[in-house]
Amino acid sequence: MSILDTEDGTPSRRFAEMLADGGATLLEQNGDANPDLRIVIRGAPVSAEARRRAEVLEEAADLILGAARPAFARFFASACAPWVTD
Repeated sequence: MSILDTEDGTPSRRFAEMLADGGATLLEQNGDANPDLRIVIRGAPVSAEARRRAEVLEEAADLILGAARPAFARFFASACAPWVTD
């Protein structure tokens, strides 16, 4: 799974930590990885360039979140656990 955000990376790191708190295992960032799921956390772009970058990220996303939500992270991590271990 790849987690990106349209801001400075803080929302992605926060959401990854929430997933880990829910039981997920964090892996090192790997630019060569081909993730099965791409999550983008949407922020409020402050410039035209930021809006274009956000559009590109969101276009390739499988899931777009409006914010890093702890309840969703716990639910998502527990739902993925059987899938990951099978």
